[in-house]
Amino acid sequence: MLFLIVFTPLAFGTVEPWSEAIAELVVLGMVVVWLLGMTLRDWELRVELPPGWLPASLFVALVFLQATPIPMALTQVLSPWTTGFYDQARTYTGGGPSMVPLSLAPHDTWREALKIGAGAAFFLVCYNVYRTRAQVHRAIWTMIAVGAAISVLGIVQRVTWNGHFYWIGPEAPHRNAFGPFVNRAHFAGLMVVVVPMALALWLASRYTPTRKQLVRTLRDRLRSWNTS
Repeated sequence: MLFLIVFTPLAFGTVEPWSEAIAELVVLGMVVVWLLGMTLRDWELRVELPPGWLPASLFVALVFLQATPIPMALTQVLSPWTTGFYDQARTYTGGGPSMVPLSLAPHDTWREALKIGAGAAFFLVCYNVYRTRAQVHRAIWTMIAVGAAISVLGIVQRVTWNGHFYWIGPEAPHRNAFGPFVNRAHFAGLMVVVVPMALALWLASRYTPTRKQLVRTLRDRLRSWNTS
């Protein structure tokens, strides 16, 4: 997990096929090691499902369903617009398959479904493996270090920007630097995750629980509301 926290943002935000493949292979390795560890150590498979697993599973199943070829009659029921598109294509091709997917770009849908499935598997493993405070702190501190390093990198790039990622990498499609990210929204998304985690760690480090402690300060009220 720590490797993915460091690798995925630095590899151009993991938007290239090679970086996506590495991240997905690492997640696959995590799942295999986790399953083998349970079977070889405990001789049983015990999987705890996180809250919200049912709607998440239904969403992943929906994405895979859209890329899976199904009979044309079923496609007519589920998506008449898609069926009409295939009928228009038959007027130019003179024929077509009897089974078609709901997605008009099944290759791209399969690719996105694979990424979503890898993300789901990643969080499932973390939910079942992370049990101690030390593990959580190690992950949060890694996130903070990576976020701070990327922020400093973005500031330095602003001053010495030559139009290339890492100054020697491929040419960027934009004029402004956002660290290793191609899309500025990806950098913002990373900060939206890292900053609240750092704030939570800081609030927890200043918390000294006592039996008779009263909720008085704004920090205590925020902590009590967030805990509830």
